[in-house]
Amino acid sequence: MIINKYKLLQNLEETYCIVGRSKIQGVGVIAIRDVPKGTNPLPITTPEKLINLTEKDLKTLPKEVVSRVKELFIRNNEIYSVSSLGLNGLGIIGYMNHSKDPNTALNIHAYTSGYIPWVTIKDIKKGEELFWDYTTCYGDNLLNQFKFLK
Repeated sequence: MIINKYKLLQNLEETYCIVGRSKIQGVGVIAIRDVPKGTNPLPITTPEKLINLTEKDLKTLPKEVVSRVKELFIRNNEIYSVSSLGLNGLGIIGYMNHSKDPNTALNIHAYTSGYIPWVTIKDIKKGEELFWDYTTCYGDNLLNQFKFLK
């Protein structure tokens, strides 16, 4: 159990983004703290279970992450039951919007075990939205299907 709590705290330490209101359209992926160029802003791990975290556990994390944990996970008797994936396991990648001038990309050079991680290709400031160019994976077929991408 201690190992799982350690993994969760490490995952939360690596949290840079949440799903939030997009200035472009609907919702998007928004940085809750600065993300340096070359960082994987959306690390994914394998789901395990819910892990109970105390206020003492949360004090070891960045304040921006703590506020999101408190907003999104149920508290019972000062204990937060948090997914072992932390905030990164909330399906965040599915909310990243398209841009022809993206600030993230798939890092195909770091491919491991069926997973291609993301990488920031520019510094991203707290409050900025993350974007990627959908056409890098889906090509012109996506442009033909979704006219708004042109």
